[in-house]
Amino acid sequence: MAKKDYSKDLLIQAPTAELLKKKLGWTSEFAHDEEGFGPESLLGRTSDREVVLTREVNAEAQYNLGLMYRDCEGVTKDAMKAIEWFENAASQGHAKAKFILNM
Repeated sequence: MAKKDYSKDLLIQAPTAELLKKKLGWTSEFAHDEEGFGPESLLGRTSDREVVLTREVNAEAQYNLGLMYRDCEGVTKDAMKAIEWFENAASQGHAKAKFILNM
């Protein structure tokens, strides 16, 4: 198996990206083994030790993230983080988030 097909990065990144795509509708950009570094590089990282996460968050994604924290699905259960994400979704008018928060 080639290095690009099997690495610690891919063993962690691929399942995480798949979870975020299925649950939150996020998309991913992989630059592993092909990325340069510095401000002009694809992700702007200074070294391979930096992680870059970006997202376009909509109310539905925020609501789904609240559910994940509430129900301990793919993340450690955290009621405060769940409430925070439900509040973010509710502030954008998400009806189910408002219901959960009794708004």
